[in-house]
This record gives sequence, C-alpha cells and structure tokens, in this order.
Amino acid sequence: MRDEHANLAGESNDAAAPQAIPVVFVVDDDVSVRESVELLVLSAGWRPQTFASARDFLARPRVVAPSCLVLDVHLPDLNGLDLQERIVDRSTCRSSSSRVTATFR
Repeated sequence: MRDEHANLAGESNDAAAPQAIPVVFVVDDDVSVRESVELLVLSAGWRPQTFASARDFLARPRVVAPSCLVLDVHLPDLNGLDLQERIVDRSTCRSSSSRVTATFR
C-alpha cells in the first residue's frame, strides 16, 4: 500500500532510475588549463565538455542535464563576462540562479 501512495505523490519506486550525468563546460583559450580542468572533472565522475572560445561554446547544442560553467574571463573573441550575459539573455528559464567566480591571471 505504501508503494501505491508513493506513486500517487509522483515519487519513483525504481531506485535504479537513470539520472543525467552532470556536465561541466570549460571555456578557456589556454589548452593546458582546458586539459587540466577536464581531467579534474573526469576524476570527479562528471562529464566535461571543453571549448577554446566563447563562440564555440555558444554554437554547441543545448544540453538538458545538470550543468555548470568554468569560464575564463579573458577570452580573445568574446570575454567571459559578455558570454555570461549572453547565456542569461538566451535562457528560457529565468528562475535559475547563476554565480560568477573569477580568477585573474
């Protein structure tokens, strides 16, 4: 009987239900930084996707999975802050939050 109530509440009884693997997008024009962060993300069990420029990142297909963005502020084509603004502008979900953490080299 408990299982029936769980289903009515929208909960899954299947503990092995597939969940999307989180994606970590890495945008940096420095190949050594991209490769280092990619290895770190893989070691955490997440799925990295790396991009050498902001334009390459914007051209990718949209991903429907939990995700975050590790972004270089100083990019050659479109700087990191401008990229973040474009992401917010094209977002269909205005209720999502974003946080900017910058490291300057």
